Amino acid sequence: MVGYTICFKKMIVDNHTHVGWFMDGYHSPQEVLYIANNAGISDIVVSSTTVCAYKCMYKDIIREMSLLVSLKSNVSTHPVLWVTPYMFNGKNRYALKKFLNSGIKWCGVKIHYEAHKEWAYRKDLVEDAVCFADDLHLPVMFHTGVGACSSKKFENFIRGHQNTMFVLAHGSPYSDAISLMKDYDNCLVDTSGMVDCIVEKFVDEGMAERIIFGTDMPLAAHIEGIDNTINQIKYKMQHLRSVVGDDSFKKIMSRSPYLM
Repeated sequence: MVGYTICFKKMIVDNHTHVGWFMDGYHSPQEVLYIANNAGISDIVVSSTTVCAYKCMYKDIIREMSLLVSLKSNVSTHPVLWVTPYMFNGKNRYALKKFLNSGIKWCGVKIHYEAHKEWAYRKDLVEDAVCFADDLHLPVMFHTGVGACSSKKFENFIRGHQNTMFVLAHGSPYSDAISLMKDYDNCLVDTSGMVDCIVEKFVDEGMAERIIFGTDMPLAAHIEGIDNTINQIKYKMQHLRSVVGDDSFKKIMSRSPYLM
């Protein structure tokens, strides 16, 4: 099985966070670190939603990621490169070089079919993106949901790249995600967007060792409020503990394929 890290010092790793522009405004590096620190999170795995704003955004993303990792904080930052079909389309690959030459230590690659719908009908570009991650020995995060981004849609990539770890972000639909996890050792799910009863279904199917913690923060923090967002993360952690038990909770909270 492809490996992942369990950190034995006291760590709480949020494997699914964001920085940058979103529908509710701009989430600055300072805001993201403030929320994570006050929620008791020690490490964040973070991608930039600014990638959704426009095509030639690499300068802004590099700038905000560079600032994020440079800020003094109790929270350690682990950047994930959110890639788009545009970046793998012929002459546009220069953007990938900009990211790789930025000095940022990328810890994973993210692919989001809903944010960039071209992925769904350009499987050749998805394969290029997975190979890109493969060559860099990085895990791949697939955003999952319904329809075109159902977990089952990614089976061919998971089967074809068994030396790469895949994270089915949100684990949706849960039945498809569980089926894949039973068939392939090289995939995990993160808890971002999951309600307790869905987490429980993964546990009941014997998948507690394949769950990693994620929150999707700070999305909608400008609508719901910073303090409310912090309290929601704490609430989510408390309820996760009640669902999985103390021993599994400690492992889930410190487990990450990105911290290798």
